[in-house]
Amino acid sequence: RNRESAAEWFQKAADGDNAVAMWYLGWYNEDKKDDAESYRWYKMASDRGGVKAKACAGVQLVEGLGVDRNPVNGLYLTFRAAEQGSDVACFNMGVWNSEGKLLDKDKNEALRWFRKVVNGSCEFKHLHEGYIEQASATIEVLERELNE
Repeated sequence: RNRESAAEWFQKAADGDNAVAMWYLGWYNEDKKDDAESYRWYKMASDRGGVKAKACAGVQLVEGLGVDRNPVNGLYLTFRAAEQGSDVACFNMGVWNSEGKLLDKDKNEALRWFRKVVNGSCEFKHLHEGYIEQASATIEVLERELNE
């Protein structure tokens, strides 16, 4: 009930053009497994400069969650959010660079993004702790591979 009550308050703030409230409503709907509605809110917040929302909308575009899949636009949004300090975006850029699926495989570039996540230099922190640990472990693997 508390989450629903909070969502009502965030809805009022979002109606007043508050990008943070829009991001929260995107997260709230993502948690409810309503990808289309979460993308709608993330996109609105992103259009208003919300960095966290930009990172989330980018992933949804890449994956085609609640929106037609568009990896080019998704990568663009994610890259912009990473440059602006989203740890979620930096993590995803690291993954995509290390896997070579969405981007050319580039271990050094992957390390650059993962290090931003691990060293805490990202201004916008919305990444779950487990992913920070995963980034740290991936850094060790990539460094070992580069030194072989």
